[in-house]
Amino acid sequence: MAATIDYHKLSAIPIFKNLTPETLAPLAANIRMVDLYEGEILFNQGDIAKTLYLIEEGKIQIIREYDSKEEIVLATLGPGEVVGDLSMIVGEPRTARVVATEPTQLLALDRDTFFTTIGANPEMAVDVLIQLGLRLQAANLRIRELAATQPAARLASVILLLAEHDGKIRTGLVTGSFHAHRVARAAGIDTDSLKNILHEWSEEGFIGLDSRRLLLHDPSALEEIAGWA
Repeated sequence: MAATIDYHKLSAIPIFKNLTPETLAPLAANIRMVDLYEGEILFNQGDIAKTLYLIEEGKIQIIREYDSKEEIVLATLGPGEVVGDLSMIVGEPRTARVVATEPTQLLALDRDTFFTTIGANPEMAVDVLIQLGLRLQAANLRIRELAATQPAARLASVILLLAEHDGKIRTGLVTGSFHAHRVARAAGIDTDSLKNILHEWSEEGFIGLDSRRLLLHDPSALEEIAGWA
């Protein structure tokens, strides 16, 4: 539904924090309200990004699913925090699913309104680009840090390091003398977990495991799991 809000609330959004009241006012005039119940999905991973959201009340979780079907909770956000701004601006599909963990109210700003305002205020673009770059750096670091805490991510990193030669990841034979207990120790996981993960990856076609031979078929899949992508 339509909402009348103070433009000062928009200045809480990182990409807008340096903008003048005159620039923020038309954006605030086009804000709409979104209400979610507990467990309701705001958007799914892969959805086309057309809106950014500022949380007024409640909490949401940002959840990323990898090709291995493993899910990582990237963040839990609450009042005053923003979700969906990066993908909305660049026009890329959503990189994660967002779910309300309790009744939640958000302010929504659509992409068309955002770019119409930028078109009328070219000076706004510079500030937005600077803030966008900072946000992207922070988001990439956060994803890498979180991925490193996951067993599958650690194992993927070990295999990729074994497959690296002269700064490049090689496909094909990684090692002809694969020892499960050594690789498990390097990844900081138990051998049962290692075998389960490798079996799943073999079924997906990411790797091949034949006796003592470990082969890498799909480096990009493991890079995504490891948080390298």
